[in-house]
Amino acid sequence: GGDGALRGLPERGSLPSAERGALYSTREVDGLIEQYHSMARRLEELYGSLESQVAERTEQLRRANAELERQRERVEEINEQLSRDNQYKSDFLAIVSHELRTPLTSILAFADLLGQSMDPADEEAARQLEEIDKNGAILLEMVDNVLECARIQAGSETLNLELLDLNDVVGMVESALAPVAAKKGVAFATRVDYDVPLIRSDWEKLRRVLANLASNAVKFTDRGGAVTVRVRCDGAPGARVIEAAVADTGIGIPAEAQELIFERFRQENMSTVRRYGGSGLGLSLVKDLVAMLGGSVAVESEPGQGSVFTVTLPVREEDIHD
Repeated sequence: GGDGALRGLPERGSLPSAERGALYSTREVDGLIEQYHSMARRLEELYGSLESQVAERTEQLRRANAELERQRERVEEINEQLSRDNQYKSDFLAIVSHELRTPLTSILAFADLLGQSMDPADEEAARQLEEIDKNGAILLEMVDNVLECARIQAGSETLNLELLDLNDVVGMVESALAPVAAKKGVAFATRVDYDVPLIRSDWEKLRRVLANLASNAVKFTDRGGAVTVRVRCDGAPGARVIEAAVADTGIGIPAEAQELIFERFRQENMSTVRRYGGSGLGLSLVKDLVAMLGGSVAVESEPGQGSVFTVTLPVREEDIHD
């Protein structure tokens, strides 16, 4: 019986070649299908992982953007507060400066009247009046500087352009400071080159610039020294500039302090403040005013060798009147 069953099965190698090929092809297709399903499952896993990562990164980005928005709003609040504080400061300085200037002007006027009616032989009274006048003038200059800085910071300072002769501006500065220099024993000289043209600029601001520089030069120059104000025109046609240089033989400025002196309330050191006085606003004001006029200011100096402050103003050819 068993032999009959075995006889019913095809012997090995007894299948025709076509059937054997079909059998092997089916197995190969089954293997490929299994590989495909395996790859599909793997891709599905990877896609799920990628979706999870994208969702996580999206949430992180959303949180970062929300934090940035909060920071931006905070910065805006701080800027608004700073703007208000700056406006309050400017208003305060302007009000206080104005209220100080009025009585100071009266004090100087009454001191002048008292000097005219005083006995010339009373040397002690004359000396005291001279001290009142000198210190009152210094204080008035400081108040004017504070007031001008407050106006510039508040953005209320405007340019009043007009045709001006630099000889007149320098002449006014000389008439104000030459007597002060002479009393201190400092030689004071001015020079405006013949080829300097009439220009359109702001008379009062330019006068204040040169007056501040010349006043500083006299202040920091000891007896026997010299201060010179020179104005010249430089550059080729179409690119000409006005250079106004104020030179002195005073105490000089160390290299490391030459940038700081143009900052507000900064002087070389406290011993300078105690010895020579001042608010530390003069050069800061010069820098601001020169910037309003479209120019620049620079300094060359060595300790003990004096200083040269040079104001450079661009000249538009259409504004020149030779």
